[in-house]
Amino acid sequence: MNDVTIRDIANKAGVSISTVSRVLNGNYPVSASARVRVEKAIKEMDYLPNAIARSLRSSKTNLVAMIVPDISNMFFTEMARGLEEEIQKFSSNLVIASTNNSPERECDLIRVFLEKRLDGMVIAPTSTESNAISEIIRYGLPTVIVDRPLQNIDTTQILWPDKEMSYDLTKYLIDNGHRRIAIVNVTLNNSNGQARRDGYLKALEESGIEIDSRYISGSNFNSEQSYQFVKAVMSLDDRPTAVFCANNVMVEGALAALEELGLRIYDDVSVVGLGNMICNRYIHPRITSIQQDSRQMGREAGIAIGYRINDKESVSYRKFLPTPLEVNESVRRI
Repeated sequence: MNDVTIRDIANKAGVSISTVSRVLNGNYPVSASARVRVEKAIKEMDYLPNAIARSLRSSKTNLVAMIVPDISNMFFTEMARGLEEEIQKFSSNLVIASTNNSPERECDLIRVFLEKRLDGMVIAPTSTESNAISEIIRYGLPTVIVDRPLQNIDTTQILWPDKEMSYDLTKYLIDNGHRRIAIVNVTLNNSNGQARRDGYLKALEESGIEIDSRYISGSNFNSEQSYQFVKAVMSLDDRPTAVFCANNVMVEGALAALEELGLRIYDDVSVVGLGNMICNRYIHPRITSIQQDSRQMGREAGIAIGYRINDKESVSYRKFLPTPLEVNESVRRI
């Protein structure tokens, strides 16, 4: 995306500069084949600056976009509610979309929203690096990062202390006598998954517990992958005595696997999780967890994006939200 011009797009697509301009602005008809070539060149060359420039030149629209991995996940739904509560205070409205953990869709959504000339964006990134997000920040669009940190980005980020959360929850299991502890982790292509794995490993290493790779899941995106891993690991002869789920979606899959295997929480296996356990309303014993108040994260993001929209010189900062341990009845002392 850096330093790409309309002329570069035209050369790659084999069309005139005016044709590229017509495709971008949508103000004159263009043949279907030319439009396809131009749109393909725009995507391949990661072109974005003109859309940003148009957005920044326009007057306020009172619209803020939120881009998250999966809006159907109650974790992000609550975050959206908190964000909306805050931006309404400065007469802004919220538009939301899901990336489905796809960097390509994330980039496409950024382009689409920029064409809507939004006042700002709140984004939970798909990966540890995002050229599209880097560019919109560099070109001046007010942007706040939530949930998943990005490195070398000069903007406000509202985050969780992922490694510390994972360490504390694993240590809680160890302090209750568990030595065979499985982790059902989230995707490893963002820093949350990496940090949560690192916190788990640190707790085991400090306690002198040998690392067993069979108990460590790969990169999981959804509850089905969690279900498959837990079903496999709990079928081992030396199966884990405890299962640590790295977010609420992983808990859903784990519970489905344990039910199918006929294993009871507490009696047969201890279970802990990161995030607010919505399932605790419906199951017993309730799951011990590290709490993540995603609605509060949304509120903090709303405050931050308000600063950035109304004060272009606002100072960037990182804020880590508190994550208390909620002890329930799902961990057996052995």
